[in-house]
Amino acid sequence: MTAIDLNPRLFEQVRRIARWQRVTTDELTSRALSSYLDRLEWEKLQSEMDAFQAQLPVLMVAYTDQYVAMHEGQVIDHDADLRTLYSRV
Repeated sequence: MTAIDLNPRLFEQVRRIARWQRVTTDELTSRALSSYLDRLEWEKLQSEMDAFQAQLPVLMVAYTDQYVAMHEGQVIDHDADLRTLYSRV
């Protein structure tokens, strides 16, 4: 297992809550970090979906009958075949 350095105040909070939850500090830290990272990934996906929706009218004209791949609000690739596009991006 890899070590993560926590400031003493945060570690004490983790220790206290782990005791209350009857889990190890490692387990609680892993669960908390995993949950936080999942939320960040969802926020990133939501941001991409929002950018897509905002640009949809223009995309439908510029890429008629095409699938588009977007990253950070920008079209990074497009193709008429979804599998081909998927394999590239």
